[in-house]
Amino acid sequence: MANLHEIDEKIEIVPFRSQWNEIYKLEAKLIQKKLENNIVDIQHIGSTTIPDIYSKPIIDIMIGVKNIEKSELIVQSLIELGYEYLGEANIAGRFYFRKRNKNNYNIALCQHDSEIWINNILFRDYLKKYPEVAVAYSLLKKKAFDSGANTLLKYSDIKKQFINEVIAKARMVLTNK
Repeated sequence: MANLHEIDEKIEIVPFRSQWNEIYKLEAKLIQKKLENNIVDIQHIGSTTIPDIYSKPIIDIMIGVKNIEKSELIVQSLIELGYEYLGEANIAGRFYFRKRNKNNYNIALCQHDSEIWINNILFRDYLKKYPEVAVAYSLLKKKAFDSGANTLLKYSDIKKQFINEVIAKARMVLTNK
């Protein structure tokens, strides 16, 4: 299992790049072929899905499985695809992987329809539906980075409250709950 020091890394943020969706699709095909019927769903999440906002140039992929406790084969298969396995990475119920090369990827492996799964989808979909909220998020990210939050953990910590507030709004607006 990785400790937080191993997970932390220097980051950069860049303007939106239109090719990110195609890069995701290519990697998702490789993952689906390798994992075959062992996954329920695979989704492109995170800021690289939201047009016109700043993002880390890392494609975030979420893989949903039926039972996270029985995912040893999936973990091994992702390692064989060149992913570094970092355990739960301080989020219970989510296994974290990363691959850094020509294109950079993060994978969140979690139980399909778990709170982690639902929150990531809600956040992405809300930002897509409400561009003014996406712009506010983008400005927060740029301000955080420009103020010196240039490591993953510092940067993530600054965004946490905003993300939680958006998820709460999204839960009410998009799911009527």
